[in-house]
Amino acid sequence: MRQVHGALSLFQYIPYIVGPLHKKSIHFMKKHIITTLLAVFGFGLLGFSQDIAVTDRGEKIDKIVRPGQATFIELDKKDVEGLWKKYLKDYGKVSSKGGVYRVDIANIPAVANGNVRVISKVEASSKGTMVWWTIDMGNHYLQDGEAGYSSAKKLLRDFAVFAYKEDVMRQEEEAQKAMERSEKEHDRMVKTGENLQSDLERNQKEKERLEQALADNAAQKEQLQKDLEQNKKDQEATQKEKERRQKELQAVRDKLAKIR
Repeated sequence: MRQVHGALSLFQYIPYIVGPLHKKSIHFMKKHIITTLLAVFGFGLLGFSQDIAVTDRGEKIDKIVRPGQATFIELDKKDVEGLWKKYLKDYGKVSSKGGVYRVDIANIPAVANGNVRVISKVEASSKGTMVWWTIDMGNHYLQDGEAGYSSAKKLLRDFAVFAYKEDVMRQEEEAQKAMERSEKEHDRMVKTGENLQSDLERNQKEKERLEQALADNAAQKEQLQKDLEQNKKDQEATQKEKERRQKELQAVRDKLAKIR
């Protein structure tokens, strides 16, 4: 993957950018960030197309040095190999062995009217991943100055642009997924916050209920104490009344005993 530092560092901070946003604003922010990233990558691709160079280069294949064309692409070899094989399939059936790719019967109208043979290789180097090919016209290899040479050179450059675009599209897809993950995480945090708020409100209501219950309990206690004091007074009064009635009863009995 080519190191587009500004854009890649922005990818890394997407979760932190999105995380604090309100739920209603995250969708707008998501679209805005993705659009910005695509714009950055778009300008980057313009720079790629200007920097891509295709040069004459001979490579030894099957112990024979063959003239051809090469370009260096600042992407991982594994990624480039897959894209190159896919690219070559447009011209015919591709076979590979020992890192060498061949299209034995290739139809490349921009290079030749008839069929040609393509031999190529993809190799890692300090400059990036080298993509090299040679086009066998039947009795010689295509070289500078011949008809179709410029077209072959352009096709190799077009592949490099294609490879960079594919890499950027993959990065955009990763950014999209990262944004979606951040959005889901944000939504989860919002939901958690809503639940916590509901719990807090329930807690407050329970607190108010308990405080009211305590207040009611205190009032009830005070009333019970008053009722108890009154009951003591009532007991004293009824006791006195009881004693008075007993005296009256005894007096009546005494009168009855005196009647003979």
